[in-house]
Amino acid sequence: MGIDELRNSKLGIGARTAILCGSLVAILLFVTMLMILNMQKTLMNSTVDLTKEKTNTIVTDFSNKQKEDLKARYQSMSDILEGVSAKYVLTLMMRHSIKS
Repeated sequence: MGIDELRNSKLGIGARTAILCGSLVAILLFVTMLMILNMQKTLMNSTVDLTKEKTNTIVTDFSNKQKEDLKARYQSMSDILEGVSAKYVLTLMMRHSIKS
């Protein structure tokens, strides 16, 4: 219903004003709804990005700590095995040098 049709209709001025105001309110509500949905989408995207970034940081830090712990564990095992096998290697080298 256009403005010209409202002017020429048999409705009273109060009804025409109510229809016009109602239409304006509906349009403003629709625009506001679109703005709110857009802001909500932006907020959700930023929240998801922040969560992904924090998760990646936590996983990376945990992985680096696990690598360091694993290196330390293998280093201590290597030191123990080196001490245990040194005697046998020395004995083997001495036997080889005696035979030569």
